[in-house]
Amino acid sequence: MIDINKKLEIKYPCEWNYKIIGNKYELIVDAIEDILLKNNEKKYKVELSKKSKSSKYVSVNLNIIVVDEATRLKYFKKLSQNKNINIVI
Repeated sequence: MIDINKKLEIKYPCEWNYKIIGNKYELIVDAIEDILLKNNEKKYKVELSKKSKSSKYVSVNLNIIVVDEATRLKYFKKLSQNKNINIVI
């Protein structure tokens, strides 16, 4: 049986992938660059993942090395709070 209360053990530093959903690819990329460059992150990869059939939404994969949990959570929070990003997973 799986213990849903058990915290996932992550060994840092590690490669982390954020799935980011918004309305416009260019605005999502600008938001990512702004957040990461302000934190002196220079090595990361951004790729278009999917577009909705109507092209109203796009999803982007952000792949980055995170050094610790605090950094991983900080980027998640900053990305989630950006006006050009709807969802971060």
